[in-house]
Amino acid sequence: MEANKKDGGASGHESAVVIDLGKKGRKKIKKLRKGRGPLLETVDDAITELKEKGEVSKSAAPVIVVVREKKRNRLSRLYNKVL
Repeated sequence: MEANKKDGGASGHESAVVIDLGKKGRKKIKKLRKGRGPLLETVDDAITELKEKGEVSKSAAPVIVVVREKKRNRLSRLYNKVL
């Protein structure tokens, strides 16, 4: 997991928080989109940690989460074609 702060630029927004979770499975990504699951807990923990360190204000809102879907292994793709 990687968290970066980006400046809002001339628009005057507070800095955005970018959290890169790396490659994760489809089901975990789907749960994150629905607002639950282990990835959401990871994001919540990262934001809490940044707020405690004072790197992000307590009322910071803009959060960008980057997750890439893992490639499926070859056997599971072949198995799905058979079904």
